Amino acid sequence: MVPFVAIHIGAGTHSAAKTAAYLELAREACAQSYALLSSAEIFTSTLYAGDLNLNHSQAMQAVRLAISILENSPLSNSGYGSNLSLDGNVECDASIMDGKDGTFGGVTGLTRYKNPIDIAACVCTLEKNGRDSGRRELSLGRVAPMMVAGDRGCELVLRQLDIEIEKIEVDGLVAPEARTRWKDQIALLEFVERKKRGFETEVDTKIKETKKVKFEADMNSNYLNKDVSSFMDTVGAIAFDSKGHIAAGVSSGGISLKFPGRVGEAACFGCGCWAEDSCTVESITDSPNTSLKAGIGISVSGTGEQIMKSSFTKSLVNRLSCVGNVDIDDNSLSQKTTADLIQESMKEFLDHSNIKECDDKLVGFISFIQDPSQKNNDRAGEFWYAHTTETFCVAWITNGKVKTKMSRLNRDKKDYLACGFSV
Repeated sequence: MVPFVAIHIGAGTHSAAKTAAYLELAREACAQSYALLSSAEIFTSTLYAGDLNLNHSQAMQAVRLAISILENSPLSNSGYGSNLSLDGNVECDASIMDGKDGTFGGVTGLTRYKNPIDIAACVCTLEKNGRDSGRRELSLGRVAPMMVAGDRGCELVLRQLDIEIEKIEVDGLVAPEARTRWKDQIALLEFVERKKRGFETEVDTKIKETKKVKFEADMNSNYLNKDVSSFMDTVGAIAFDSKGHIAAGVSSGGISLKFPGRVGEAACFGCGCWAEDSCTVESITDSPNTSLKAGIGISVSGTGEQIMKSSFTKSLVNRLSCVGNVDIDDNSLSQKTTADLIQESMKEFLDHSNIKECDDKLVGFISFIQDPSQKNNDRAGEFWYAHTTETFCVAWITNGKVKTKMSRLNRDKKDYLACGFSV
């Protein structure tokens, strides 16, 4: 089968001046990940020591490699360079899912691990080993976790797996630009809070003079909230390997000025990412029949609370699983196109009753759909991306060709933008 890789560098508002740098980073992550898929090699690191190399699909290893490259760049809101929380610290979320067997690993609140996606992969490994009757990792019938909070909890996961990943120094994930941005945002936040209470100081007058490009005299908290939350969010990747396995992952520093301890969609099962291989499904009805279900890989970005409250990701998965579904008994195909299904999901998100009070409804995703009716084709499947944010940086590669795109949406004219094609 033809391998495929796609990545995104967050749905949000990317600096126009840095567009070339974003696209080059996306190109690098895609190219290195695809090179792994195209070789017989297993990605080796302190994480995949010994027989742990054999525990996951090559697609999952490719996803982890791509995301680790994004985490290492201060351009992305993941790992080094992440947005800072209200108290000025980095707290990273990440998760990864292997469609080969549905194993999942998520982490939240990491402050001292260079690559949170590595730790999420370890949690996934522990869950996988816990499922395997021949490799029970936890004695006395204990259940392996699929999401772990904080550096201490993750340290125990690594110890259980006998894996060593060195912690970095305190504030080792804080980039100078992120610290500068945080200081400006805190100053604006304090100004708005004082203005809400009805008084203004000499300092506020000076702030208005020095920051007059950023806000006007009648600035209010709504403007500030938009300003700090629109910086690009969760990064992610999806991959399809030559054996037909699909994997997906995400990593995020979260929204700027988030509450300490806040958990975003990037850490949660069925929210930040999803992966499942194509399979045969038998329905339980009065007239049982057998159908082929599409393989799905999805990585999501945006405002985590909105994504979770609307159940956006799982709803999208349920729809896309119907793409090209073949009823083996009568050879009939699903009537709806992928475009139809994505349109339904985007409209459902924008109109969802659980987030109707939100002025800005922010989400973006990349997806890969392996059409089960096209398994003998020389195409891998369909690639689609969509977003409601001003920008969404994506890249994809198949047959050795990398393509990058800084997708831009005119939000005055459209509620969302969607694009897809065969790969």
